[in-house]
Amino acid sequence: CEETHYPFDLAINLSLGLEQPIAFDLALRLPTWADGFELNGADDYEMRDGFIHIQRTWQSGDHISLRFTTTVKTHAWRNSEVYFSRGPLLFALPLPGESRPGRSYPRPGFQDEYVDAASREASLSASRGETFSLEQGIFDPQHPWESLGLRGQLSGSPVRLAPMGGTILRQVTFAVKD
Repeated sequence: CEETHYPFDLAINLSLGLEQPIAFDLALRLPTWADGFELNGADDYEMRDGFIHIQRTWQSGDHISLRFTTTVKTHAWRNSEVYFSRGPLLFALPLPGESRPGRSYPRPGFQDEYVDAASREASLSASRGETFSLEQGIFDPQHPWESLGLRGQLSGSPVRLAPMGGTILRQVTFAVKD
């Protein structure tokens, strides 16, 4: 059994339900974005080929807790631009838009939605060395994209970046200004 709110929370809990004890190598991939990990429930492991290997005889009810550690990262992009990530998520500046209904389909509840940008404002920029900090709230499975964001400044103004998957209109890359 696996319990997680990944990618919104970087903890993964595994519980084994086995008919009888069995020896095998449990291999858990360490993502390239992870700076490290915390492992509970396995005192002896080996790092090999980008995986955390736990070799032992497993019993029903054995439990492993794995938490990846990482920081907010700034990535260089072409044309002197940057973008921001934390773990597997990319973050974007949500842009205001005006929604209007589109084409309707024969099945009830299915309809296209068109979203137009509310304004044509100039793009925001990032200063060199700009840092963002993680803002993590309580996870709500009904609104998972709202459970975390990044706080920082763009063009000298405070902003909150949202996970890209939780935005419709967005700015993802930011020109770097000195």
